[in-house]
Amino acid sequence: MLAFAAFPLAAQEYIARVEYYGVEHGLSHRQVNAIFQDSRGYMWMGTYNGLNRFDGYSFRSYTKEKDGLPFNEILAIAEDADGWLWVSGKRDEGIYLFHPDRGEWRSLAAQFGKTHPQFVSETFLSYIVQSPDGAVWLSALGAGRLYRYHPADGIRAIPVEGAQNIQPVYFAPDKTIWALTENGIPLQLIPTGEVLQRFGQMWQGGLWGISENGIFGYQRTREPKRDCYYFDTEGAPVSYLPWGFASMKPPFPALIFPFDTSGTFVIHDRLMDARGNELAKWSFEYHGPNNFFWRCFYRDRAGRYWLGDDFGCYMLQLKKNRFQHFFHRKGAEPGAGNAIRGMVATPDKLYANVESSGLYEWDFNSGQSRLFEALPSAWGNYGLALSKNGRLWSGKEKALFQVSPGNLSVEKIEIPFDPWAFCEDDAGKLWIGCTNGLFTLAPGAAEPEPFTRYNGFNALASAFVLYIRQDESGVLWACTNNGFYKIDPDKGVLARYWQGGEGPRFLPADYFLHFYRDAGGAFWFATANGLLRAGSKRLPGGGLEPVWDEQDSKVFDRAFGLPNDFIYAVYEDRQGKLWMPTDMGIVRLDKKTEAVKTYFVSDGITHNEFNRAAHFRDKKGYLYFGGLNGVTAFDPAELNEQFDARHDLPLALTAFQQLDGRSGQIMGRTEELLRTRQIVLRPGDRFFNIELALLSFEEPSLIQYAWKMEGLDKAWNYQNERHLNFAGLPYGSYTLHIKAKAADGQWSNNELAFDISVLRPWYLQRWFLALSILLVFSS
Repeated sequence: MLAFAAFPLAAQEYIARVEYYGVEHGLSHRQVNAIFQDSRGYMWMGTYNGLNRFDGYSFRSYTKEKDGLPFNEILAIAEDADGWLWVSGKRDEGIYLFHPDRGEWRSLAAQFGKTHPQFVSETFLSYIVQSPDGAVWLSALGAGRLYRYHPADGIRAIPVEGAQNIQPVYFAPDKTIWALTENGIPLQLIPTGEVLQRFGQMWQGGLWGISENGIFGYQRTREPKRDCYYFDTEGAPVSYLPWGFASMKPPFPALIFPFDTSGTFVIHDRLMDARGNELAKWSFEYHGPNNFFWRCFYRDRAGRYWLGDDFGCYMLQLKKNRFQHFFHRKGAEPGAGNAIRGMVATPDKLYANVESSGLYEWDFNSGQSRLFEALPSAWGNYGLALSKNGRLWSGKEKALFQVSPGNLSVEKIEIPFDPWAFCEDDAGKLWIGCTNGLFTLAPGAAEPEPFTRYNGFNALASAFVLYIRQDESGVLWACTNNGFYKIDPDKGVLARYWQGGEGPRFLPADYFLHFYRDAGGAFWFATANGLLRAGSKRLPGGGLEPVWDEQDSKVFDRAFGLPNDFIYAVYEDRQGKLWMPTDMGIVRLDKKTEAVKTYFVSDGITHNEFNRAAHFRDKKGYLYFGGLNGVTAFDPAELNEQFDARHDLPLALTAFQQLDGRSGQIMGRTEELLRTRQIVLRPGDRFFNIELALLSFEEPSLIQYAWKMEGLDKAWNYQNERHLNFAGLPYGSYTLHIKAKAADGQWSNNELAFDISVLRPWYLQRWFLALSILLVFSS
């Protein structure tokens, strides 16, 4: 008998991640007026009380009182091609330049007064913008002039006919410029200032949402259905009204812009497509549903949106969700989710043992899930397998059930231990892996028999058997918690591979959960010590056995860059990539490049922690991984496509401190190190500290830093802490190399390198020793 169970069909099409940053996180003031990402990868926030640099961990604030800023209220930020930040205050305060690496401030007069006197005499709008070519654009107040500056060709004045105060807001791929007048009317310009299109016939005082996918405008105080305009990035009007927008009543949201070119829009706290489907929804912690006022909006190079208001800054990230959820309990408290064990997928059904409640069926066609009520619905549901005759074998506490899904018939078979793994061999015999060794069930037999042909490998009799597979030569291989076993169906156990094994029987693990042998003959083992890759040797009777050697073997673990050492399974997709459920996300490993990417709950999976025996691959290549709250299913090909389109990931030195032996003080020398790339340790300067930041702005606690002191270290050192502390280095010259890996496994696109000189005291230097020897001989 089946009973309907209520589970949501799948995850949302997009995943929305919102992070809030306020004064409690180090922001110098809660009012955020401007946001900008510089060429180094840092995020900058202009507030009512100073300039703030954010590295994903903490804020570094610059204020008038502490750092010599000319003013504290920052209204706009941009960057030129030489790395200078252009910072604007109120109109009477002007624009200043700041170089982050040098900590240096300059006025426009100091930078350009001698060569461009007219430029520095202008009063500018409190608005600065950077074009894709690295130029900085400014607007002269009431003059109908734009200014463009680039170090390569200097400052150029660009008159714009028929407009007084112009704000460039979007630089289109066709080299045109979209700008707004002081009345909020859009213009389309070419770089010489000629107006191609003017939309003044529409209305004044409107709000515009502009992105690389189009331009949308509406009148907040009037009927949006009548006064709503949408253009593509070439200026062609599009007859389109975002779904649900016409039914809104004033005041209308200020955060609204085209998300793509298919009619999908971001509308304040949700993502809506052209058909009215809600693709994602989110909330802003201190920005209520009726508060539509935003001070600034910025899209960074990774496609994240940053928004500033009177209560801080928000980071909004929208990702396409490539994962499906099955048997997932949304919003479940820790420990209250549907923990999955064994599972099987057919073309139209998914079967899974939920550890706490029983065997479930999911119908892919109807989207309905059902519980097999004929089976006990108590705790203790483990292995699951599909037999050659289409029946299911389901393991429970000290019981084995044969289930016929078609007619719902169930047959119970008693067994002394809990069944976790099943393998039907070529002769039709069922091999059952239990919490204490092996059992077999012969065709037509009424009950299973204990396996007895251990041949001296008695450790298998008490082993927790988690996976069994028969290879093309007829040999059975068993993964257990005390080794990897080779079994002949007739002769019994032939070999045990484990850490205590000698010679060809050695493998650097004891706890084996799953294995896979690729087309090249390499064995891949999912173990509690990480992923193992072993070579192979041809057996006399056919087939291959694993061989651990220096040439073909390797351990992939946390030191290598995996998020966790406990690997539950390993599967290869049709593009040669390996996929692994772990205790910290789903890992993808490229066999050729050894590049790693990890997927977390924030990427759309059901839970970060997965389970033993909870994995399956169907005939189409789809993978199903069960965890502590449901099944995560996906097509690896879709994720491989997404994996190949990642953004640059810079690694930055954020602080450097050194103990000065002469004064006994710890000195901050960040700007000096950024300029010279050299660290000199004089006698007494025995300590220094380097602070780093991988500018990924995602999961900072899972970022891994790797460093190697060339001249001392042969291998890389790995750590999650972003501070490197060095003391007591031997005298000599070294080069410190540093790289970093993001939470998802992507390495930084740059490596830091610093030359280090540890000087000897004068009495140990060569000239003194030579002089001493000379004096001894002369005396």
